[in-house]
Amino acid sequence: MTVACAIAAVCTILQGNPVVVDGDTLRFDKHYVRLFGIDAEEKRETHGPRATEGLQRIVSSTPYVRCQLNGDTTHRRSVGSCYTSDGRDLAAALVSQGLVLDCARYSKGVYRHLEPAGVRDRLEQKPYCNWRGR
Repeated sequence: MTVACAIAAVCTILQGNPVVVDGDTLRFDKHYVRLFGIDAEEKRETHGPRATEGLQRIVSSTPYVRCQLNGDTTHRRSVGSCYTSDGRDLAAALVSQGLVLDCARYSKGVYRHLEPAGVRDRLEQKPYCNWRGR
Protein backbone atom coordinates (compact mmCIF):
# COMPACT_ATOMS: atom_id res chain seq x y z
CA MET A 1 0.00 0.00 0.00
CA THR A 2 1.24 3.45 -0.84
CA VAL A 3 0.39 6.18 1.58
CA ALA A 4 1.35 9.62 0.33
CA CYS A 5 2.08 10.96 3.81
CA ALA A 6 3.51 9.32 6.92
CA ILE A 7 2.00 11.60 9.58
CA ALA A 8 -1.78 11.91 9.29
CA ALA A 9 -1.86 15.13 11.33
CA VAL A 10 0.05 16.97 8.59
CA CYS A 11 -1.29 15.10 5.57
CA THR A 12 -3.42 16.80 3.00
CA ILE A 13 -3.56 13.83 0.61
CA LEU A 14 -3.66 10.09 1.18
CA GLN A 15 -3.42 7.74 -1.77
CA GLY A 16 -3.34 3.98 -2.04
CA ASN A 17 -5.51 0.91 -1.69
CA PRO A 18 -7.55 1.45 1.46
CA VAL A 19 -9.49 -1.03 3.52
CA VAL A 20 -13.22 -0.30 3.72
CA VAL A 21 -14.21 -0.01 7.38
CA ASP A 22 -17.89 0.83 6.86
CA GLY A 23 -20.11 2.79 4.49
CA ASP A 24 -18.35 6.09 5.07
CA THR A 25 -14.89 5.21 6.39
CA LEU A 26 -11.67 4.04 4.75
CA ARG A 27 -8.37 2.99 6.34
CA PHE A 28 -5.02 3.68 4.71
CA ASP A 29 -2.51 1.74 6.80
CA LYS A 30 -3.13 3.36 10.24
CA HIS A 31 -4.90 6.46 8.88
CA TYR A 32 -8.71 6.51 8.99
CA VAL A 33 -10.64 8.75 6.61
CA ARG A 34 -14.30 9.71 7.02
CA LEU A 35 -15.89 10.54 3.66
CA PHE A 36 -16.91 14.17 3.60
CA GLY A 37 -20.56 15.19 3.40
CA ILE A 38 -22.43 11.90 3.61
CA ASP A 39 -24.40 9.96 6.19
CA ALA A 40 -24.18 6.17 6.07
CA GLU A 41 -26.06 3.88 8.39
CA GLU A 42 -23.79 1.98 10.76
CA LYS A 43 -22.94 -1.68 10.06
CA ARG A 44 -25.37 -2.82 12.76
CA GLU A 45 -28.21 -0.74 11.35
CA THR A 46 -30.61 -2.00 8.68
CA HIS A 47 -28.92 -0.58 5.58
CA GLY A 48 -25.38 -0.26 6.95
CA PRO A 49 -24.09 -3.51 5.42
CA ARG A 50 -25.34 -2.46 1.96
CA ALA A 51 -23.50 0.87 2.23
CA THR A 52 -20.31 -0.91 3.29
CA GLU A 53 -20.61 -3.41 0.42
CA GLY A 54 -21.27 -0.59 -2.04
CA LEU A 55 -18.16 1.29 -0.96
CA GLN A 56 -16.16 -1.96 -1.15
CA ARG A 57 -17.33 -2.54 -4.75
CA ILE A 58 -16.19 0.92 -5.79
CA VAL A 59 -12.83 0.72 -3.99
CA SER A 60 -12.05 -2.73 -5.37
CA SER A 61 -12.82 -1.62 -8.93
CA THR A 62 -10.11 1.05 -9.07
CA PRO A 63 -6.30 0.83 -9.03
CA TYR A 64 -6.12 3.33 -6.16
CA VAL A 65 -8.11 5.83 -4.12
CA ARG A 66 -6.96 9.38 -3.48
CA CYS A 67 -8.32 11.38 -0.56
CA GLN A 68 -7.99 15.13 -0.21
CA LEU A 69 -8.20 15.80 3.52
CA ASN A 70 -9.91 19.01 4.62
CA GLY A 71 -8.28 19.41 8.04
CA ASP A 72 -11.32 18.32 10.05
CA THR A 73 -11.40 15.24 12.26
CA THR A 74 -14.21 13.23 13.79
CA HIS A 75 -13.88 10.25 16.13
CA ARG A 76 -10.11 9.98 15.42
CA ARG A 77 -10.72 10.00 11.66
CA SER A 78 -9.53 12.62 9.21
CA VAL A 79 -12.30 13.97 7.00
CA GLY A 80 -11.80 14.14 3.28
CA SER A 81 -13.16 13.94 -0.22
CA CYS A 82 -12.04 10.71 -1.85
CA TYR A 83 -11.83 9.77 -5.51
CA THR A 84 -11.16 6.71 -7.66
CA SER A 85 -8.12 6.72 -9.93
CA ASP A 86 -10.27 8.08 -12.76
CA GLY A 87 -11.64 10.92 -10.58
CA ARG A 88 -15.03 9.56 -9.51
CA ASP A 89 -16.15 11.01 -6.16
CA LEU A 90 -16.84 8.11 -3.78
CA ALA A 91 -19.43 10.05 -1.77
CA ALA A 92 -21.31 11.12 -4.90
CA ALA A 93 -21.32 7.55 -6.18
CA LEU A 94 -22.72 6.19 -2.91
CA VAL A 95 -25.42 8.87 -2.74
CA SER A 96 -26.47 8.37 -6.37
CA GLN A 97 -26.77 4.62 -5.78
CA GLY A 98 -29.15 5.25 -2.86
CA LEU A 99 -26.77 3.69 -0.33
CA VAL A 100 -26.14 6.79 1.80
CA LEU A 101 -27.66 10.24 2.28
CA ASP A 102 -26.29 13.73 1.88
CA CYS A 103 -25.37 15.16 5.29
CA ALA A 104 -26.30 18.81 4.80
CA ARG A 105 -24.78 20.06 8.05
CA TYR A 106 -21.35 19.41 6.56
CA SER A 107 -21.89 19.25 2.80
CA LYS A 108 -24.28 22.22 2.68
CA GLY A 109 -26.41 20.02 0.43
CA VAL A 110 -23.86 19.44 -2.34
CA TYR A 111 -24.89 15.77 -2.77
CA ARG A 112 -28.63 16.13 -2.13
CA HIS A 113 -29.54 16.44 -5.85
CA LEU A 114 -27.96 13.01 -6.42
CA GLU A 115 -30.29 11.20 -4.02
CA PRO A 116 -32.73 8.88 -5.81
CA ALA A 117 -36.43 9.56 -5.33
CA GLY A 118 -37.78 8.01 -2.14
CA VAL A 119 -34.41 7.21 -0.59
CA ARG A 120 -35.17 9.35 2.48
CA ASP A 121 -38.21 7.16 3.13
CA ARG A 122 -35.94 4.13 3.29
CA LEU A 123 -32.69 5.30 4.90
CA GLU A 124 -32.52 6.88 8.33
CA GLN A 125 -30.85 10.31 8.59
CA LYS A 126 -28.71 11.02 11.66
CA PRO A 127 -30.03 14.03 13.63
CA TYR A 128 -26.65 15.80 13.49
CA CYS A 129 -26.96 16.09 9.69
CA ASN A 130 -29.82 18.58 9.91
CA TRP A 131 -28.79 21.97 8.64
CA ARG A 132 -30.73 25.18 8.52
CA GLY A 133 -28.23 27.32 6.62
CA ARG A 134 -26.83 29.11 9.65
